[in-house]
Amino acid sequence: MTCMPPFLPVAVAVLSCAVLGGCSDDAVSDPVTVPARAGWSVDFLSGASCLPLPHSDRLGEVSAAAVGALAEDGAFGVEVSCSVHDDGGAFVVDATATATDRKLHISIPALSGHPTRAMPVTGSASFQSLESDGEYTSPEAGCTFWFSTDTDERVEPGLLWATFECPVIVSTDSECTIIDSYLVFDRCTS
Repeated sequence: MTCMPPFLPVAVAVLSCAVLGGCSDDAVSDPVTVPARAGWSVDFLSGASCLPLPHSDRLGEVSAAAVGALAEDGAFGVEVSCSVHDDGGAFVVDATATATDRKLHISIPALSGHPTRAMPVTGSASFQSLESDGEYTSPEAGCTFWFSTDTDERVEPGLLWATFECPVIVSTDSECTIIDSYLVFDRCTS
């Protein structure tokens, strides 16, 4: 049986502080910042005036039924910036995730209650995938957001998991549609 000398943990702590450039009592009480995370599953449809072919684009693993792995801000070139906060009974959402020529931005000015497909809330979105050949943007209040029936989709401070669609999303010379798509923004400022 091996015993560790009683001074070793103190020596390791002192050495760690010396290597890291010093320690203070404040360092112990500073909150740890956890990176924001995001994921999406977007179904992009083409039509008569939509130039890209129909396609699906995914970041992480998201559906109405489950959330798997999400992309974390700062990992593998992913950038996530999001705010989901309660503004007196309605949540205000502004969230963007980008990853290598792919992007989803959403803005929802007021999300309250439990929106459904029949009674959704409105907001806007912009989307870009490798196949979309540029960024597509919805008109203001041109997208609908809701929580699918019998799922755990929800909004709470710092988190939005929802289903959405944008009947019209446009680029320079192209008008397309996003249908039955899913998104998660987590660990957002609240």
